Amino acid sequence: LPDGLSSFDRIAFTAVGGTVRSLFDDFSPYNMNDFANAGPNQTINCITPTTIGVPLNCSLQGLPSGFTYSWFPTTGLTCPTCSTTTANPNVTTTYTLTVTFTDPNTGIPCSASSNSVTVTVAPALTASAGSNQIICAGKCAMLSASVSGGTSPFTYVWSSLSPSQTYCSGSTCATITVCPTSTTLYELSVTDANGCAFTSQVTVSVEFAPTVSISGNNTICSGQSTTLTASGGGTYLWSNNGTTTQSIIVSPTSNTTYSVVVTSENGCTASATVTVTVYPTPTVTITNNNPTICS
Repeated sequence: LPDGLSSFDRIAFTAVGGTVRSLFDDFSPYNMNDFANAGPNQTINCITPTTIGVPLNCSLQGLPSGFTYSWFPTTGLTCPTCSTTTANPNVTTTYTLTVTFTDPNTGIPCSASSNSVTVTVAPALTASAGSNQIICAGKCAMLSASVSGGTSPFTYVWSSLSPSQTYCSGSTCATITVCPTSTTLYELSVTDANGCAFTSQVTVSVEFAPTVSISGNNTICSGQSTTLTASGGGTYLWSNNGTTTQSIIVSPTSNTTYSVVVTSENGCTASATVTVTVYPTPTVTITNNNPTICS
């Protein structure tokens, strides 16, 4: 054999019309490494696995049979011994394809080549509708979506199941304002450019204002005092003197109206008023029309 021929070249010669001729004369110069082609690097997402490998078609090229394929690692592959396989790894993985030519007569591997391809797994899409909120009746809440991973642009859909309603849908709906009249569960659905989707829920609870009342004697005589007591829970603020206790002692000299604002634990407020009426102290006189009497 001519100098420089490998063991693979030696088994590749055959007699054609009495002349010894290499099967690879039509593909000169021949390089075994050309036949291990794992294909270009690729990126996959939650929807689509990817196909890696470029098949070696021996029948079309007039090459002898005897090629075997081996992919490593095998994690996420549908066929680790095929020329072309589907890869769906959970994490970014570099696969190496080794193509081996085995002498069909002796069964001895004569030559091999390898090539690698990296399958990048796009960051998983996650989204959050935010923390649960409590609002006072008649007020509104702002809901904001936060997104990580995935591939932009993103589409947002805000909806509720009861009542069944869609509030906003589109790429500009990352933040919405809602004004429920009762406690409502909202659902956020985020879809990225690859069609990957993630849902999250948030509850907006509606709290009604506290019921406030003021008790105590609301009629006094001039010079007297009375105790006014507010009820309704939470914190108290009396408007007349800024007192923050539940009860106050007042000694008005004339008819006076007192008001109190009660704030619940969640910031909802209500108020009540009471007027204390002051009656003047009567003036008592004793008249003696007959200051002199007989014994």
